[in-house]
Amino acid sequence: MGTVSTLNVRGSDSVGARRDGDRSYPRLARALRCLEPFRSLSRRSFADVARMVELRCIARGQVLFERGDPSDTLYLVASGRFFVFIDADQDPVAEIGVGEPVGDLAFLTGQPRTATVVAARDSEVIAVSRTTYQQLFERVPLLQEGLLVRLAERMQTIAATARPPARSPGRTIALCPVGLAPIPHILVKRLEAALAQYGPTQVLRPDPVPDPAADHGAAAIDIRLSNLERDCRFVLCPLPVPEADGAERAELLLRQCDSVVLVGRLGDAAVPGRDRLERTCADLFLTRNRSLILWRETSTTPIAGTPAWLARHKVALHHHVALDAPGDAERVARFLAGRAVGAVFGGGGALGCGHLGLARAFRDAGMAFDIFGGTSAGAAMALTLAAGKRPEDVMDRIDEIFVRKRALRRFTLPVFSFLDHTVFERELVASYGNADIADLPLNAFAVSTNLSRDSLHVHRTGPIWQAIRSSGAVPGALPPFTTEEGDLLVDGALVDNLPVSVMRDLKIGPNVLAGFFREDRRPRGRRYDPVPGRERLIADIVLQRRRSFPSLFDVLSRAMLVTSRRSLRETEIGSDLLVSLPVPDRMGLLDWKSGRAQEERCYRYVSRLIEEAGGPMALIEQAQRDRSAVRP
Repeated sequence: MGTVSTLNVRGSDSVGARRDGDRSYPRLARALRCLEPFRSLSRRSFADVARMVELRCIARGQVLFERGDPSDTLYLVASGRFFVFIDADQDPVAEIGVGEPVGDLAFLTGQPRTATVVAARDSEVIAVSRTTYQQLFERVPLLQEGLLVRLAERMQTIAATARPPARSPGRTIALCPVGLAPIPHILVKRLEAALAQYGPTQVLRPDPVPDPAADHGAAAIDIRLSNLERDCRFVLCPLPVPEADGAERAELLLRQCDSVVLVGRLGDAAVPGRDRLERTCADLFLTRNRSLILWRETSTTPIAGTPAWLARHKVALHHHVALDAPGDAERVARFLAGRAVGAVFGGGGALGCGHLGLARAFRDAGMAFDIFGGTSAGAAMALTLAAGKRPEDVMDRIDEIFVRKRALRRFTLPVFSFLDHTVFERELVASYGNADIADLPLNAFAVSTNLSRDSLHVHRTGPIWQAIRSSGAVPGALPPFTTEEGDLLVDGALVDNLPVSVMRDLKIGPNVLAGFFREDRRPRGRRYDPVPGRERLIADIVLQRRRSFPSLFDVLSRAMLVTSRRSLRETEIGSDLLVSLPVPDRMGLLDWKSGRAQEERCYRYVSRLIEEAGGPMALIEQAQRDRSAVRP
């Protein structure tokens, strides 16, 4: 992600107060006009207010204040963006944008600063000293009202979630060409139209960028962007393909942006001549604020070669866009606006067929998920749906593999596992070949447990079949999967059966979390002594008699879930929608014959939830309001 140390942090070099006679007074006036509370002031009141405050220009990477500093000044962000760090060696816990106060809580309480705040881009703040803030609030009552509302919202969020406020999407977004081709005009046009659904959006038109050697160069860019940011929710800044001497001009613009989207043609090779611009993007933006669009002319063009792009460009997310598919640009816009909807599927063996029913219900209601992730059976469903497969077709393939070909129904000598994995692996390879996760049309991930490193392993690249095989390797039931480095991977449910934290690290916006959480469905045995010995057990197997005592697979599966269930109970669901899918009384985790009925059962259940809420987004928004789980 990024820490204070990765931002090339510099000490504060604030600018003094601006007065009417100063040459910079127009700049102060423009900054004040960018803030809502000051826009309605009379000319005389505006001049009085301008004498009470300072305009401070904070360069990208510059510290506004450090944790422990005295809180003698309140700041209002007039332009730019700031990162908030609790620990200098950790990722930022929050981001603060235009119109928001900085350091307000400590300022009002008189306590030392509780965090370090660093400029994420070249920024401007209005500084209000403790000696003048009371006079200012008397002149601008809307400022005090807005500050109190902001404080109340922040305290409510912290009290409800016990975690810092979520980061917000960037407002000013650079589109930076990488590879051989310029950014297609149609792509910029579609992104602009799609972002406009979430607020006024404009493109910074390709006027000549001022000469960086001129004193007015950066100021001219700043003025143009500030004017756009004042009136718009989003500003797109497409950069032309830089000439040999044009990198400095591009850097001027990049320094004014909140995030960057690298844009390349899928089939292009890396271009060494762009090293400087690529390094600039890596230096200026945290990984989570860097993404990559790989475009191709038509949706029928096969997607291949993405891992090579990702090896060169370290980004949080990559997006595949076909120029003849307008919906692809709309999906990217949802990510940029913080509106992308993710689906996170928990493990559950054959019960996982219910995830297909959920996906089918949302699809039939008119909603497509933008990104998928999951554990174990949930990982298999997530990666397959991200490949663009219809839930109905996936269900047919499940019947073929697990019912007709009896994968995971054959026992083996219990040296590495007690189930024969060969049929399962053969069918996975037949289904996916060497297709890579990164080449899927939609973003997706799977998680497994790394026994060699005692950690959660997140699969974002690599062969799809290997990720599914690793994520579902129940210890004892299936052999561990071995990586090229020699690490042993087993079922991800051992650590995290519903990896919502992974999804939240990747994107801003709502998620639909689906799992199987019936508390009354817990393995219990009547007594210990009726457990059969070897002879009676052989007879039971031959005669196909069932006993009430839980099977070895049931015990192993349940044992894996103990830690992850406890972790889930401690996880704040927040604004996400948690759906506990139906669990039939007599359906086991390997009962794939009942998988189709489970898919239909969950389809009907989720369809009813959507209908009662008034639509899929209404259901998600209902969860955001209620902050509660939806359970059967």
